[in-house]
Amino acid sequence: MNKAEWLIKRRQGITGTDVSKIMGLSHWGSMKDVYFDKLGVSAPVVQNEKMLWGTKLEALIRDHFAESNAVKVVEPGFIQGKEDWIIGNPDGIVVDKHDKWEYGLEIKTAKVCTPSVKRLWEGKVPLDYEYQCRWYMLLTDLPYWRVAVLMNGSEYHDDHFIYRDEKLEHQMYEKCSEFWHKFVVPKILPC
Repeated sequence: MNKAEWLIKRRQGITGTDVSKIMGLSHWGSMKDVYFDKLGVSAPVVQNEKMLWGTKLEALIRDHFAESNAVKVVEPGFIQGKEDWIIGNPDGIVVDKHDKWEYGLEIKTAKVCTPSVKRLWEGKVPLDYEYQCRWYMLLTDLPYWRVAVLMNGSEYHDDHFIYRDEKLEHQMYEKCSEFWHKFVVPKILPC
């Protein structure tokens, strides 16, 4: 699907990038931002250089991850969950020799130019991205997710693992379900 079709699909449910905003944990936006986006009334996102290069480098990072870990990674495309408002577009799924899904892969690029940004990645995945991966685990029912990140254009890391946490998934599900059904569907602005 092209970019315009993808944006329309994103409005039909909650995606991995929406979850941390709905949970109030995002540096990139709030629940109200998600609400306006789902109704199609927010200003279109203008792609900047960072976003452009993040998108262009995704395929190279996915290929490098597959090669360095001796695995096969597929792009699953748009996925809809058991409930039609649970949606996502994971960066990759690692499959076995029979193409059975084993675990997921999230790909990031990061410019780590300040101590505060560097601390976000030290020994953990920043919360925005962790919740994105957790949403994809809820969506796919896979046991864990890995994050491959290219920092500063040349520092590659793929040692971040995020394992399922049913209690946290339940909290995410409840909060996102309430947001979708109480605010988005009836078009009531959240407080």
